[in-house]
Amino acid sequence: MSKKILAIHAIIGVFFVLILLYQSRFSFLIWNLILALIPFDLSLLSRYFQHSRWRYLIAVFWLLFFPNALYMMTDFSHLSSIGVGLNTTYQFVEYAFLAGGVFIGVGLGLMSLFILYPLLIPNHQRLINQIITFSI
Repeated sequence: MSKKILAIHAIIGVFFVLILLYQSRFSFLIWNLILALIPFDLSLLSRYFQHSRWRYLIAVFWLLFFPNALYMMTDFSHLSSIGVGLNTTYQFVEYAFLAGGVFIGVGLGLMSLFILYPLLIPNHQRLINQIITFSI
């Protein structure tokens, strides 16, 4: 599992470098992805404290950062600054950066939820536990 985690972090690092090298107007994606990476890393950390009370403290911090991962979908509102259509290579690359950043961020958030959920809710098969968790 650690190779997969390193691969995820490496892909995000390459994405950061590409944004910086290309000097994209979407450099704010770097900060947003860092904020989306925090709940992912916290959920991985909570796996090491599976039988400890520390996992609940980690879950509180996870809950503070988790909404930002899903909030990245609103970054699609910046598409209007690129222009309509994919007429130039510049527009295509800008669309790719923005969409890639949003998909990576939301994907990290969802992965963190799927990692943390069974650890916090041991009886996560029950419908009432699922309703309460996803309502929060």
